[in-house]
Amino acid sequence: MTQQTKQAPAPLCGPDDPPAYKLLNPDGKAPFIILCDHGGTAIPQKLGMLGLPPALFETHHDIHDIGTRAVALKMADLIDAPTLIAHYSRLLIDVNRRLDHPTSIVTGIEGHSVPGNFDLTEEERSARREAVFTPYHDRVTALVDRFESQEIMPTILSLHSFTRYFYKQVRPWDAGILWVQDFRLPSFLLSFLAEKGLRIGNNEPYDARILRGTTTNHHADARRLPNALVEICNDQIADQAGVERWAGYLVDSLQKALAEGVLDGYYDGPDLVHNPGQDRAYIQALRAKAEQGD
Repeated sequence: MTQQTKQAPAPLCGPDDPPAYKLLNPDGKAPFIILCDHGGTAIPQKLGMLGLPPALFETHHDIHDIGTRAVALKMADLIDAPTLIAHYSRLLIDVNRRLDHPTSIVTGIEGHSVPGNFDLTEEERSARREAVFTPYHDRVTALVDRFESQEIMPTILSLHSFTRYFYKQVRPWDAGILWVQDFRLPSFLLSFLAEKGLRIGNNEPYDARILRGTTTNHHADARRLPNALVEICNDQIADQAGVERWAGYLVDSLQKALAEGVLDGYYDGPDLVHNPGQDRAYIQALRAKAEQGD
């Protein structure tokens, strides 16, 4: 009897699909790593548009972070630091979430269900992880390893954006600085940006101390590297002038923080213990408040 050879499943992404990420300045000398987790809207061709209208992919709607890709590209022009930009929509799989987080692959976004994400098998989830999540995070790890092999401690800055309105809630901040346990760079950024006349939220509009499992938490906090997650209101970076202004702010702030010794040394404080139950309750309360309005 001839034994049948079990065929490996076809890859999720085909030759006409983009790679998981774009890397600029791969050998950059500046001791920073700039990340853009939600910089793309791509969906593998074999999945169509996950059952959503194509026009929706031009909006924020938890599909991508409007403006952040342009800011990351401009920052890469201004400073010789490795800059990693994810190509795929967070609807496929969110690279800024733990794999076991309930929002890793969502079935609904604000006002819309996502049919292509219903009833996924473990094999389908694994295909998304292997095509997008794992290559992206492996590359971040390799960038950190490269710096540390040269006895350089890198600082990680993650770029995100948020909408001015969330359901019925108005978000008053021009940007927010998110952090978990190392307040050195976040404190500097809060002061630096406030001096520009901007309204900056401290762990707003989301509290990273509760919503754990972000890319910065996984790669920076876990290795005690200086880091911050910057959330920019997307109306601030809706045009080229705004993009250039914010890229300039962030590059200037990083360089100034480095020159003033803010980024000297690994974090040596206590580890913040994560409470998954608090995480879930916080998400529910955040949404309920937004649905009720200000």
